[in-house]
Amino acid sequence: MVQVEVRTVRPRAGAWIETAIRWYPTHLEGVAIFNIANRDVKERRPRAAPQAPPHAFTSLGVAMLSSVLNSNAPSGHAKNWHNESRKGDSTMKYRAMGDGYWALQALPGEELVAGLTAFLNEMKIGAGYFTGIGAASEAEIGHFDPRAKQYHKKTFPGPVEIISLNGNASRVEDGQAFVHLHAALGLKDMSVRAGHLFRAVIEPTCEVTFRALEGTIERRLVPELGLKLWQI
Repeated sequence: MVQVEVRTVRPRAGAWIETAIRWYPTHLEGVAIFNIANRDVKERRPRAAPQAPPHAFTSLGVAMLSSVLNSNAPSGHAKNWHNESRKGDSTMKYRAMGDGYWALQALPGEELVAGLTAFLNEMKIGAGYFTGIGAASEAEIGHFDPRAKQYHKKTFPGPVEIISLNGNASRVEDGQAFVHLHAALGLKDMSVRAGHLFRAVIEPTCEVTFRALEGTIERRLVPELGLKLWQI
């Protein structure tokens, strides 16, 4: 369900459009707030909505709804105009793409794991998965030894290619986001090193696709294994 609030110089028309669009059923996830004047959109977390009012779908309402949601947008999706952010400590840029998908771009000097964690905390997302490619001026990966219950870490100076990046998002005891990433790194001699990604200083960029899932996956320490694992 997509809830759309339309702000316009004509309050009555704006309020009526809001009612018409608010109950429009689509497969998009989240709540979008539109500003018709400059076509700004900022996506929010899903929230439950009451029953649609009986006047929500008059013929005029449907026409206005179609115009707002489908103008210059890909088929089946509401277009997200200028929805990118550089708030807080992170310089990472991101944009909602519909259906729970996000496009994220790390800029030069951005620490990737910290940037993705800040994004999840800001958007209050509790579960999802990542995939991406990019490059870094420095990257630290590790291999877990289950007998010693610890990681053996190694830092690779750049430039290194992030030829594969995969991972997931969850939350730990204090409610903060937890980013779990694995990466394959291409070195200058064309060899490849891979493992758990602890940190990567991006240079010049890293392009990440993220799919947000409904609900939250909790991650808790399992002492006998020495790891924080999903609690399902």
